[in-house]
Amino acid sequence: MKIKINENSIIFETLKIQSHNALTIIPLKSETSNTTDILTLNKGFDLGLVEVKECEVEDVNNILITNNAVTPLILVDGEEIIGAKQNRIVNNTILVPPKTTMKISVSCTERDRWSYKNNKSVLFEESQYFANSNTRRAKASAIDERSRQDNVWDSIDLFSDRCSTRPDTSAMNDCYEDFSQDQDEFLKSFDLSVGQSGIIAIINNEVVGLELFNSPDIYANYHDKIIKSYIIDSLDYKEIDISYEANINEIINNISNSVFIKQEAPGLGELIKFTNDYGSGSALIYEDEIIHMPYFKDI
Repeated sequence: MKIKINENSIIFETLKIQSHNALTIIPLKSETSNTTDILTLNKGFDLGLVEVKECEVEDVNNILITNNAVTPLILVDGEEIIGAKQNRIVNNTILVPPKTTMKISVSCTERDRWSYKNNKSVLFEESQYFANSNTRRAKASAIDERSRQDNVWDSIDLFSDRCSTRPDTSAMNDCYEDFSQDQDEFLKSFDLSVGQSGIIAIINNEVVGLELFNSPDIYANYHDKIIKSYIIDSLDYKEIDISYEANINEIINNISNSVFIKQEAPGLGELIKFTNDYGSGSALIYEDEIIHMPYFKDI
């Protein structure tokens, strides 16, 4: 199969289908010749090469990130960071150049806090979660920055309503923790496949998202978080027959025939947003390769 984003394309194959209750995952394996060495955020934190903090002039919609590595740093759409004055998620996938400090666009995932916790570190830390898939879907369909944050909050409010105890600061991260046992049980059914670099996610017989990286090494760093983001939104549905009627080929063709809009992006490469009758997505292009492409069915 092939997805074409403007002049760029990525070829991939589907691997053995995995299912548990109402969630079905089709693992994807991409074909790529890219050899660019890219650092992920979790490895950057572990190696002490990345620092993330509030901007000097504090701004809820932006944070400051420093990449001290000699390789580009990838920040992935929907990836959460926690701490500082408020938890946030990354709005679009970006590549931070080596030895660079820059401002990046984020959305808040913790409404009722704007202070450092118990005088702890002013720096952000890695979260164990991405934004849940419904929140990423809502964010992808936003028309501007204000509506994006509104969409994120509306989605997190719905998430919070499902919790046994509503989080004190309406934090998405706390909502995930409330369902941690259910997530761990589901996760056993969705092992990382050899060479896997993405997924097609189906909930209740409906394709709700597609996530594709050009590198299995990068994808492997995010596999559990990405799967959890769909697990959490499948829990409201009962077990169903996995003989779903989704037309995968039609959805792939819809992506390739989308309306594409190039947007100014911070960091390396270029960001292309796209929409079609089924959903909305984006693609980060660097050195003529699609580095990452998330795509979601419209809410």
